[in-house]
Amino acid sequence: MHPQLNDPDISSFNVLAENTNATIVKGGKRLRNLKSRTNGHNDGDASDDDDNSIGSRKKKRVPEEASTGQGQRGRQKKAVAREHKRVRGRRGLLQQLVTEVPIELILEVFKYLDPLDILHLSRTSKDLRGILMSRSSADIWEAARANVEDLPPLPSDLNEPQYASLAFDSFCHNCMRNGCENIIWQARVRLCVKCIPDVFCPWPEIAERFPVMAEDSELEEVCHIVIRLCTLHLDCELEHINSPWRDCERAFLPSDAEEIIKDFLSRLNDKDFLHDWEAWLKAQNNHIMTIRKHALDCVRWHQSRIEERLDKLAEAKRKRREAIIEKLDELGLGNTARRLEDEYGDPFSRHKLVNQSRQLSERVWNNIKEPLVELLTEQKIRHEGKDRVALLKNTFEGHRNSTDPSLPVPTFGDAVLNHLHDDLYEVVPGQMDGLIRERLLERLPLFFSEWRAKAERKVLDILQKKVSTATLSDLDLAKTMFHCMKCNERIWYTDLFRHPCAADFFWSEQYPDCDLPKNACNNLFRGPWLDDIFEYAPKASRKMTRILEACGMDPSTTTLDDLHIQNPMMECMSCLGPSPEADCERVFMRWDRAVSSSVNFMQVMKTDLDPELLHHCGDIVALDNAALQQYQDRIQQWDYFDLPLLLERPHAGLYCNICYRRGTPSEIREHLENDHGVTQMSRQHFRWSPGICKLFERCSKPLVVIE
Repeated sequence: MHPQLNDPDISSFNVLAENTNATIVKGGKRLRNLKSRTNGHNDGDASDDDDNSIGSRKKKRVPEEASTGQGQRGRQKKAVAREHKRVRGRRGLLQQLVTEVPIELILEVFKYLDPLDILHLSRTSKDLRGILMSRSSADIWEAARANVEDLPPLPSDLNEPQYASLAFDSFCHNCMRNGCENIIWQARVRLCVKCIPDVFCPWPEIAERFPVMAEDSELEEVCHIVIRLCTLHLDCELEHINSPWRDCERAFLPSDAEEIIKDFLSRLNDKDFLHDWEAWLKAQNNHIMTIRKHALDCVRWHQSRIEERLDKLAEAKRKRREAIIEKLDELGLGNTARRLEDEYGDPFSRHKLVNQSRQLSERVWNNIKEPLVELLTEQKIRHEGKDRVALLKNTFEGHRNSTDPSLPVPTFGDAVLNHLHDDLYEVVPGQMDGLIRERLLERLPLFFSEWRAKAERKVLDILQKKVSTATLSDLDLAKTMFHCMKCNERIWYTDLFRHPCAADFFWSEQYPDCDLPKNACNNLFRGPWLDDIFEYAPKASRKMTRILEACGMDPSTTTLDDLHIQNPMMECMSCLGPSPEADCERVFMRWDRAVSSSVNFMQVMKTDLDPELLHHCGDIVALDNAALQQYQDRIQQWDYFDLPLLLERPHAGLYCNICYRRGTPSEIREHLENDHGVTQMSRQHFRWSPGICKLFERCSKPLVVIE
């Protein structure tokens, strides 16, 4: 895609001309204008007269000699001039066209050509140049321009050959290097990137040539405005050219700039010049404005022409690529090539033998067939290995997600390091994916059971470092909390195996001992479970124990699942409301908010209450029966809206407590209704997904009651 062309406000030049006197008094006002320069080109140097357009040097005739050597069977062979010995094709056709074909017919044929074709013809012979460069051939050039769609009309400062050369030739007008696409329409010149700084100069370099400007900054400002309005200059932004100067998008032709500045400075000594300033500026600017308006149209036309050419080039490359893929289909490699088109860096479409606009022929295909087949055969092997790893991974993850989320589960990285499917990586022709899936599913239950026993033993060792009398049953208790040393979060036992920090993403190259196919796992997947980043959190466990005791629950037997179902109501005695002096304000909350505020105090959502008045919850008690009866209506109304709003949070990950299906709240609600017939979703039907939804994200807001 190409940048959109921004039309400068042409009327701003006229506005400036009307307010010129005020501009001089204030020191000048910086304007953004376009600039161009009228200069001739090689074809423009040709005279408009018929006589002068043809050179005085005459072309020598080539003699013809009969050759009757043996083996030539009497055929005649023309003698070739020395300058034509390396010329391909038939010779002398253009000379016959000029000398033998009626001139009226020639001119009629030329009217169907493009301007570039007329230019090329004018450079082939003196006779054709004499015809095409004469004034009588103006209608030929005009007809040729009409054959080019949307080409702006001929400007008044250029003749037909000059305009055609500027618009259609492809060489730099300074160094004659071919392949130049930088047209500076206002300056009427084509320049390559290297020649732009040689031809144009930015304003600071021009200002240095006039010492008087260094002494008067106001005069320098006014002179800058003058050359921008009265000279043709380069506007890199308008011409879509990368500026070769730092922080300077405009540059000027030194000769034009010096001439207009000298004229302006000489007139400043005239007292009457200040009164005639506006007339002088308009006189200098009228011709420039016409060129600038025409340059804008030319920039649009040239940009659209470039886009059209690029589109045609891309279409030709696409057709060649599709033709190659059709050939590869016959060899069984077409799908591999199509698959590479969707990958980052696509080595097939970017291959030098494919990324061409040349039409594919049988001869060309035979020449490029061997390297392409070699490339795609290698890529096909990589894809087969990648597909096999993806099959094993998806099968593993499907079994992992079907297990009870509250139980310890391994990652795919654990299976890789334990060489669970080393014998399943190799791709055997004719081997069905279903058979591989069945063989893996037969191994997973035993692997999960053995790994779970090892993981429970590791976690128990972490707990026994601080609590020597702990047993396996203590891991499921709500009071047993752990600390993640990576993110500083307090979590329970069920979160240890699905926590985001519990397994790093890794590449297959990080584990060279595994038999993963090389270059087949270019996508990251979960590495083995990390047990060394967790530790027992005694302080958080003691606070959790006090919360359970405040709720009237036994800390030695209460599990996290019991808390989720009962969802006890509590009151914080240390949270203050809007007025610290008020004795009639009470703050109620559910157990998860109490735990989040007192245990995971770094994760408190301070938006629920005024951050300046929200204190660390350290005095939390169970809500007594009298308060429950007194505020029963308020609490019921709060509960009525609490759960639906809680389930609409975007980070709330749930799973069905019946079949362990995971999903978003809306998906689980729909699943319970369609698959289990549950129309009213309650806490008994769902659980929070361990490790996915943090505690502070699933907490309900406190209920603040002001009596």
